[in-house]
Amino acid sequence: MAKERSKLLGGRPPKGDKAQSTRLYVRAVDADKELLEEAAEAAGMSLSEWIRDRLLKTAKRELKQYQ
Repeated sequence: MAKERSKLLGGRPPKGDKAQSTRLYVRAVDADKELLEEAAEAAGMSLSEWIRDRLLKTAKRELKQYQ
């Protein structure tokens, strides 16, 4: 019955096997957060997507330097 109810109500589709399972918490001053939000919006991404994208690119680039 719960399945039928959720089908009627709609909602977000399942994320599949790509769901994020770990959270990272970062403290920032308001001005820094506003700057990050502005950059994310300019890129057409959510703040989380933008931060994840930029951090992963930077981490990969830096790791190449040490190899």
